[in-house]
Amino acid sequence: VLRQCRIIKALSRTPVPVPEVLLEDPGSPPEVPPLFVMSRLAGTSLEPLFELESAGESATLVADRFRDAAATMA
Repeated sequence: VLRQCRIIKALSRTPVPVPEVLLEDPGSPPEVPPLFVMSRLAGTSLEPLFELESAGESATLVADRFRDAAATMA
């Protein structure tokens, strides 16, 4: 969890769109697990192989999003 938090914070200094980290707590494992809280970004999250039809998303739109995500990661 805290590794994800560090990555999001590092990416926030780049053009990559990531949520803002609002709170982080290292906890006291194993009794109290670590956590972080982030802002919400508008959008959708779909599993392209299983959820396209139920979400009303077209395969073309999902493919475009995939290419945009790959370009952002590059």
